[in-house]
Amino acid sequence: MVSVTGTGEVKAAPDYVEIALGVEIRNRDLQNALGQNDDRIHEILALARKSGIEDKDLQTDYVSIRPSYNDSKNGRTLEYYLVRKSVRLTLRDLSKFESLFSALVQAGANHVDGVEFGVKDIRKLRDQAREMAVVAAREKAEAMAGKLGQKIGKAFRIEESLPPVENQYGGGYARGYANAAQSLPGGEAGSGFAPGQIKVEARVSIQFELLQ
Repeated sequence: MVSVTGTGEVKAAPDYVEIALGVEIRNRDLQNALGQNDDRIHEILALARKSGIEDKDLQTDYVSIRPSYNDSKNGRTLEYYLVRKSVRLTLRDLSKFESLFSALVQAGANHVDGVEFGVKDIRKLRDQAREMAVVAAREKAEAMAGKLGQKIGKAFRIEESLPPVENQYGGGYARGYANAAQSLPGGEAGSGFAPGQIKVEARVSIQFELLQ
């Protein structure tokens, strides 16, 4: 037997982006905290719809209400309530990403959990990468056998592993982008957005019969 591993890689421009962000409000009065949070969330949803995002691509992702207390020699007193609501949205027109993201930050989005670019037809890319990996494995096996003056025969075992899809952006980029936007006058983010490419890899391990 001769055992080899082949890899294939396909790159494609992303055609959608998922954004997870939300609003945190601290207020000693719970009703005020809830009201301020709702107002900002409603504005965020309105901006998303104005940018062409359909309701099926909008989802309230997380809701949390947590009291914070201060313990002292005089006893325990309430400092504030922390109200947090998160929204996950999918934007399918990437030309609107930068302007929408800036507008969302200006509308009050003060925490960003992640920005993930993707390709809707990911299965097609995986199929292409897998085919490339199989060809690479066979060529490697033929080259190795050839150096020994032999040939390869039938394949007896094939295993596939799928590395995670690589995306050059993520939560770190998103948080940095939002922090930069909030630090500028008017909350406007800088330019220079480039979505890059999505890299899809496949890896196969194959055992071939080794012939004299």
